[in-house]
Amino acid sequence: GLASASIDVSDGLLADAGHIAAISGVGIEISAEKIPLSPAAIAWLDQQEARAAALGDIASMGDDYEILFTAPQSRRRSIDMAAQLTRTPIARLGAVTREKAVRLIADGGSEIRTPQGGFDHFRV
Repeated sequence: GLASASIDVSDGLLADAGHIAAISGVGIEISAEKIPLSPAAIAWLDQQEARAAALGDIASMGDDYEILFTAPQSRRRSIDMAAQLTRTPIARLGAVTREKAVRLIADGGSEIRTPQGGFDHFRV
């Protein structure tokens, strides 16, 4: 009852954020540095020369099996309390925007361009 939209992240974070954005008629900005990473992803990222491009690759990969959701700021405290009560880790990755696009944002505020937005079931 707290989320306004949600989706499982199986096609990639950017692709699935795009599904929420398209259906909801909004945009979504994701802070690349706030994406929770597994130890294996951190180790791989640390070996990459171009960190921003590597973060873009991570955000485009599928099979994460996490839940991405949006909720109004007014529900933030309730969400934090529910996460604590259920011992469910959550991470605030970004914000809903009016731009009607999904953007991956680097620490300095620039957009990270990605060649592929995630898994596409219809791509041959």
